[in-house]
Amino acid sequence: MIGLMVIAVHCNAAFGTDDAEPRQKYSRFQPHNGRGYALATYSYKPYSDYRGYKYHYVVCPNDDPTRLYLFNPVSRRYYGRLIIRDGEVREYQSLPVAFQSERLSLVRSAPFERQGSLPVIPESTDNVMMVGPPASIVFAVQPF
Repeated sequence: MIGLMVIAVHCNAAFGTDDAEPRQKYSRFQPHNGRGYALATYSYKPYSDYRGYKYHYVVCPNDDPTRLYLFNPVSRRYYGRLIIRDGEVREYQSLPVAFQSERLSLVRSAPFERQGSLPVIPESTDNVMMVGPPASIVFAVQPF
């Protein structure tokens, strides 16, 4: 039994623990050639000791980089958007369930509801709020 405990401690030291990983993070936006948008990944832990990450996508249309659309790959639906001003997230808008769709073209003209602050982390068990993407990522998709 002692031998097993030593191995477990050694593995945690070698690979780090989930406590060392950020609770939420964003990838850089990558253009999707011919599709008219850039895509980033929002990775999150639903609760602090969750192992690994779950993820949603953040979609930035090339013709309007002031709106970042949030997509859940499990439900295959857009559910909200972030409004960008001066390189920062200024507002979150939710999309009523009746208007959620897997097609960005349908969602863009849908009636979003102003929420102001960001929602809680998806599937959160402790009501920690989502953070918006850092300015360095947002500026990468803004027109020059």
